[in-house]
Amino acid sequence: TVMKGFSSRTDIEGASKAWDVKRANSLAFQKWMENRAYIEELKATFALYFKEVTGEPSPGQLGLHPGK
Repeated sequence: TVMKGFSSRTDIEGASKAWDVKRANSLAFQKWMENRAYIEELKATFALYFKEVTGEPSPGQLGLHPGK
């Protein structure tokens, strides 16, 4: 299966929009994200492969630990 990407830009003629992607299913994504135990396991797996995220948080983004 070839996956065609989409652009958030609206000034490019012919660019696909996210809501035009037939395989995008926001309800299924929400259900998938509700399985927090699996998401945390997936995050830990990514951390093993790619290391933990480092650096200062982006301005205006609360991130995982907004109180720190």
